[in-house]
Amino acid sequence: MIQFPSLPTLTPDPGPAPTPSPETPVDLRSRPFAANSPWNTAITSGAVYGPTLSVQYSEMRKGWINGLQHSVTVFYAKATDTLRTITTTEGNAPGKYQVRMPNEAAGSAGSYSDQHMLIFDADGVTVHEFYKFPQTAIGTRTTYTAGAYVNTDLRRGGWGAGWIRATSTSAAGGLIRASDLAAGVIQHKLAIALPYTVLSRYWEAPADRKDSGHPQGTGPQTGTVNYGAVLAIPKSVDLSKLGLTQGGLLVAKAMQDYGIYVVDGAGSAKIPPIYAEQAIGDHARIAEASRDIDKLIGLLAVVCWPW
Repeated sequence: MIQFPSLPTLTPDPGPAPTPSPETPVDLRSRPFAANSPWNTAITSGAVYGPTLSVQYSEMRKGWINGLQHSVTVFYAKATDTLRTITTTEGNAPGKYQVRMPNEAAGSAGSYSDQHMLIFDADGVTVHEFYKFPQTAIGTRTTYTAGAYVNTDLRRGGWGAGWIRATSTSAAGGLIRASDLAAGVIQHKLAIALPYTVLSRYWEAPADRKDSGHPQGTGPQTGTVNYGAVLAIPKSVDLSKLGLTQGGLLVAKAMQDYGIYVVDGAGSAKIPPIYAEQAIGDHARIAEASRDIDKLIGLLAVVCWPW
């Protein structure tokens, strides 16, 4: 019998490969700065941590989330909003600046507030940052006076922004935002100000300055933690065993996965603030996190390398 070789099974031609769908663009107004910005970079699994700071400093046993005052107000401009002329008297470049902003724009509340304000521009890639912006809403006025102004490109790293924070970082960096709460996850580093009794007289990259422009090695600080340092809850800590609320766990995971940058000095204050958008100060998740914050502050350590 003659045996014929078996013929290959034919499959229909699938046609040209489908065109991959474009990646969803990142909304820089909700998650500022480039993906590889230090603000958006998670702590590596091989990170080395220093001692828990609360062992050395009693000031690191309590904390607060400043969502109601001494914080940062956030507003979103439309292309149709009134163009205002803001005269600034401090900062890197005092002068007159034109910015579109809604009528409700006002600096953050609080008698000791730096009155920070952010205006996210309608172009989607710019944030207008103010220091000592009046706490009374601008309303229909077309001219106003503020302390300092910085124009920050959200497509960049968020550091070297100018004199808004003591460390020259953007005030948008590390801010707990309404968008974080809506997403149910914080995928960026947080920001904290430390008492002078905890801070050292030095800064480290990515910071390039510290309070009042004091040169390296000078100033009223008496501690050991540098401006620009990253603090975190070590990955060896099991967050599930801390008895945290939902809001507490949200903040704790950010502290462990991303860490928290030291961006400013809190002077003689003994309780370090963590920065949150002022509008979310009474949000349920923030209220929960505020009840847990002492547990979390007490676990923070300096991330020595690599972060």
